[in-house]
Amino acid sequence: MSEIDNIIDGFQRLSDAGYLRDLVFYANDAARKRCGSCYFWMMSKQCPSEKNVGGMSRGPSMDAFPCSKFKITETSISIAAKKRAEANDFAKRKGFGLPFPEGRVS
Repeated sequence: MSEIDNIIDGFQRLSDAGYLRDLVFYANDAARKRCGSCYFWMMSKQCPSEKNVGGMSRGPSMDAFPCSKFKITETSISIAAKKRAEANDFAKRKGFGLPFPEGRVS
């Protein structure tokens, strides 16, 4: 392999590492507990943080810290699992020898 090929391969490896870092970030973000992924979010009669103000429901934003009644939705679990699988598949395909979590979201 020529010297230029080694340089190009090095840049490709850096690019792949950056892309993998992004995939891992998005997988971790999807697995994060937040009001928007709660079963009770925007359900004024069941969400303890939501209040009726002048006939309008007012409550926590989608990214707010969850309360003690937090219950994650099945959709959020499946999205987080899909993002984690994408990161794992990319890492395996590109030959990154790092252990990546394949457990379930709690």
